[in-house]
Amino acid sequence: MNKLNPVIWIALLVCLFVSSCVNEDDFDTGKIAKPHFKPSLENNLIETEFKLSDFFNFESIADEENGITVEFTKTPEGLDDTIVVNINKDMELTSDELDDFINGITLNPVQLGAQGVDMTQLKSLLLLSDIEQTITLVDQTSEKVIIDAIEEDSLNERGARYLSKVFLEAGILHIPAVSLPFQTTLYLSSDKIKAPDGSTFDRVFTIGAGNTEGLDVDLDGYEIDIEPLEDGSGNSYFDIEYKVEATVSSSMASSIPDVMDVDLEVSFGQMWFINLAYGKLGAYEYPIHDTIEITYFDSPDFKDLLKEGTIMLNDINMNLTYWNNIGMDGRLDISNMFAENYINERANLFQDMTKTNPQINAPLLAGSVMTQTISNDDLGKANPMAINILPNKIVYDAVFRVFDDPNGTLSFVFPGSSNLKLNIQTRVPVIAKITDMESDNDIDDFSFLQEDGGVGDYLESVTLKLDLENSFPAVMSVNIILKDENGNELEPLFDEPLLISAANVTVDNNNVARTASPVREQINKTITNEKYQKLRQAQKISIKAVLNSAANDEAYLLFPRDASLKVKIGMKAQTDITL
Repeated sequence: MNKLNPVIWIALLVCLFVSSCVNEDDFDTGKIAKPHFKPSLENNLIETEFKLSDFFNFESIADEENGITVEFTKTPEGLDDTIVVNINKDMELTSDELDDFINGITLNPVQLGAQGVDMTQLKSLLLLSDIEQTITLVDQTSEKVIIDAIEEDSLNERGARYLSKVFLEAGILHIPAVSLPFQTTLYLSSDKIKAPDGSTFDRVFTIGAGNTEGLDVDLDGYEIDIEPLEDGSGNSYFDIEYKVEATVSSSMASSIPDVMDVDLEVSFGQMWFINLAYGKLGAYEYPIHDTIEITYFDSPDFKDLLKEGTIMLNDINMNLTYWNNIGMDGRLDISNMFAENYINERANLFQDMTKTNPQINAPLLAGSVMTQTISNDDLGKANPMAINILPNKIVYDAVFRVFDDPNGTLSFVFPGSSNLKLNIQTRVPVIAKITDMESDNDIDDFSFLQEDGGVGDYLESVTLKLDLENSFPAVMSVNIILKDENGNELEPLFDEPLLISAANVTVDNNNVARTASPVREQINKTITNEKYQKLRQAQKISIKAVLNSAANDEAYLLFPRDASLKVKIGMKAQTDITL
């Protein structure tokens, strides 16, 4: 048996006290109507709120590992947020991949010295005197260090490739041990070889007797000017000047042959590693291929939202930014980039395929980096179909072509650190039409409705008072779903959902609706005793809200990030108690 509310008990006790003071013989009880009491009860039951993330958690589609981020940006008028899905792809060509450039040059050894030097006159002079003399074995002369021609490339249509200047990362000049009967002095110099401080190479070496290991000269950081040979070979060279002297005495006369060879050699190790090279370097073609796997278009949330014609993709935007330290002109062929979905439908990433070969400008100075962003329009505009097909992958298939400046300016490269970095950013503003997007706010602690003091046993009528405030630019419908203790749905409280108008919106020339101000509606809904009894029996309830397009069915919606539907539900119960 339900317990009566204490207020009702007090009313009943007062009535009983009054009746005990009256002589019952004075009245014909059969003619007296039974007393009725009609107390009313008001109670605030529920207060809840639906936010944008309750309908669609846009942040959930972010996948930073694959370069997918979500941002909210204000419209130019600053009224609403635009949700933007960004797809970023970084690609890079490193020096390991740009291996057609000169990673090192092999230099042919240079034979210095003289053959068949007549020493008889010197020997006679030494036998006649007991003095030391400095004699010149090889007078000041020069030799060409030959650099073999750079191999021709099939793409090179602008003449022979050659080097003009190199800056060494590492290089060795080696003078091997020589067999001479006396110690000699080698003067070695070249105005084509310059030290890091700008001074020209000018060194003196002692070789000959007692030198059994040879000498190594470290040329790290040096620069070398190179000139082409005029013999049609394609080879180039730089000069080394040298002079050989010896200091001799009469005690050496007997060991000096009448005729001797002054054999010297300068070699350059197996490889000189170049940090920076200038010259005519030809033309090259490098493939850049990468694929970004995407799954967010296949998520239930996005599939609910991205039905045909529901997303405005006119503002989809794609920009390409590059960073380049190669002093060569370039072209980037991006015509083969495409999106592909699960059923192998493909769509090019760009609309105007005549613009998909943008120029990659070179830095003006070695050591600087050229950074440039190529706009959506200059790329031929992003193709909305690439998103419309709901792709599961985007294939970045590009070719980077570089070549010498046709106007004659020397190219430059950093063979050990040549680099081209690309970033392709695709921006997809989510401006949509919404149909029947649902959200449920579960309220599990609902047992207090059964503790109504027994009022439900004397119910005459129940009115639910709903106070609704909507700042979504979309029509909303609301219903209360009754559930049992296990959360299983029993039935909706209202036979037809309650509708609340879209927030006051403005629609621009592009048919885009944005919120101007929220709308508030107060609805009183009378429910039957039968429905109320079911409400009392429910262990749990769920408030269901459904979001639909704005009143103008043709309008697309901008989503305010702080959009909400605020729901307050109260109850006024009218009872009829007969004693």
